[in-house]
Amino acid sequence: MLDIDLNGASVFPIADRLSERGIPIVFFSAYDRNVIPSRLDHVANLMKPIDRRKIIAALFPDNDRQEPWDEPLNVMALLPKFRLAARLMLPDAGAADRLVEMALELAIREVADRPDEISTEQWLNSILKRIASGSAALLH
Repeated sequence: MLDIDLNGASVFPIADRLSERGIPIVFFSAYDRNVIPSRLDHVANLMKPIDRRKIIAALFPDNDRQEPWDEPLNVMALLPKFRLAARLMLPDAGAADRLVEMALELAIREVADRPDEISTEQWLNSILKRIASGSAALLH
């Protein structure tokens, strides 16, 4: 998540580098979308202040992006984002970590049944949301 203005300096050069590397970003600022260069139109822009659910939706969109099944499952690269999602769902760090652990254990058990039409990230997020909604009381 990047603020558009950091002490008077534009964050767009950093956003360009992150985008070139395939690192997902979200702008989080008080600025309107019209200040974002057109080359970064693909980046979500969240206006301050914002509800936690909108942050989760921007970071983990339920879109139609697909990832070929034959690509390796790079779960390690997704872990920081995965943990952030858990922390946004459950502010208690211990509960969020247990949620991530439970979701990864379930993913290991269900990997053979992973749908081909969704990305690894979407699949893991769906497992995370399913566990959080089904057993949130056990995680606190």
